[in-house]
Amino acid sequence: MKGFLYLRGVEEARGHSVRVLCDEAVRFDPTMEELQGDAAGLDVFNIPTRYPNGLRGGLPADAYDELDSERALARAGRIIDRVAAAFAG
Repeated sequence: MKGFLYLRGVEEARGHSVRVLCDEAVRFDPTMEELQGDAAGLDVFNIPTRYPNGLRGGLPADAYDELDSERALARAGRIIDRVAAAFAG
């Protein structure tokens, strides 16, 4: 999403929330709205999976399973495909 925003002339895309970045992208391409659910679904992995103390009382490996990983990869893939198409077109 940051790449897409830079492609569209945004001088500074900040933050780690894929949903917030997607909301910004909708300003430039209304069809990006279709990705907002995928983007929000990825945000639940942002802090807890990157920092050892991101989850209270446990590790990310205890909170997420293989199905969560598969869903996240599918969501990320749809977003990457759309952004790649924007760069190609």
